[in-house]
Amino acid sequence: MKNAVSIVKCRDYDQEKVDAAVSEAVELIGGMKKFVGKGDRVLLKTNLLMPKPPSAGVTTHPAVMIAAAKLVKGAGGKPAIGDSSMWQTRRSLELCGVNEAAKKTGAEAWNLDDSRPKKVRIKNGARLKEIFISGRVFDADVVVSLCKLKAHELTLFTGAVKNMFGTVQGRYKAQVHKGSPGPREFSEALLDIYSVVTPRLSIMDGVMSVQGSAGVGLTRKMNVIMAGANALALDTVAAKAIGYSPGELPVNAAARKRGLDGTRMSEIEVRGAPLSSVTDRRFQKPPYLMRMFMAMPQLNPIVGAEYKPKVTRSKCVRCGICAKHCPEEAIALDPYPVFDYDRCIQCFCCREGCREGAIKFRESLLSRVVSGAMSGW
Repeated sequence: MKNAVSIVKCRDYDQEKVDAAVSEAVELIGGMKKFVGKGDRVLLKTNLLMPKPPSAGVTTHPAVMIAAAKLVKGAGGKPAIGDSSMWQTRRSLELCGVNEAAKKTGAEAWNLDDSRPKKVRIKNGARLKEIFISGRVFDADVVVSLCKLKAHELTLFTGAVKNMFGTVQGRYKAQVHKGSPGPREFSEALLDIYSVVTPRLSIMDGVMSVQGSAGVGLTRKMNVIMAGANALALDTVAAKAIGYSPGELPVNAAARKRGLDGTRMSEIEVRGAPLSSVTDRRFQKPPYLMRMFMAMPQLNPIVGAEYKPKVTRSKCVRCGICAKHCPEEAIALDPYPVFDYDRCIQCFCCREGCREGAIKFRESLLSRVVSGAMSGW
């Protein structure tokens, strides 16, 4: 079966433990030489959501970057570690540990915002007909997704497929959000991007995860490293580990319409530790009302009224990042963020990019009652 996904337990980020876990995870699906040839320039596309230290759990841990770079070099490849952050990529490379990881392994550190973007036409794109990808991505012979296991408000889950969104350069990310405002539309856009930047291998950092939100949220230990050649299959297994059914994910629903495999457990062979041994059903996911919205878009008017961004002033430092990166320019500072709910498309960029965790989404009584009833409190 070609959709093999490996699961290896790893209790912390001690470098020797991570090296062993990443090596075993890759070996279980064929070894790094299956994916990287001698002389190949390999982009280890890490997840640098924002400039936060590794302890925050929102970015790929540098220990995973180091372990992957070692394996690439062992296979005769030339590793480069890089990404385009939501904001301040140069600072992210430093604060998230990319520069140090590159220094320790002899890899290059790539700022995907520094190169000239390349306009790529997407043949048969469901949502996007063209996209601006960082030119540095095309300097690589092989792309490896070094993704992070996290919950996500808009797509419910973020992993190997969504990690490719970071190859879209700078301001063009906001354009994608603006043109694909709902979860289904955005998932279609993610698959369009994935179709032109498809990782040959994906390695997932699930040692420490963030629950509830892909941004600054509550960290939760999952103690796992996973790997797979099919990013969709890897995401399906990882999402199952945090309590989702595969059909619940909007990216999977979009992929099934395209006839892509790896979105059903019956299409996947799990190798290594049993999936049940790393499953955490208490992992905090987005409110149940949002999950209903994913399945039934006709509930959009209800969700629009029941789930809105709100700032916690005691945490807000009035940095303006939320306003700057809002695709619809629906946020103004006065002096704290003020939201224009008529323009808000609920892309969650403001919450995901808030470095202080000051933006939450207000749940109404209806949302809390529905969530409580469906979860059994």
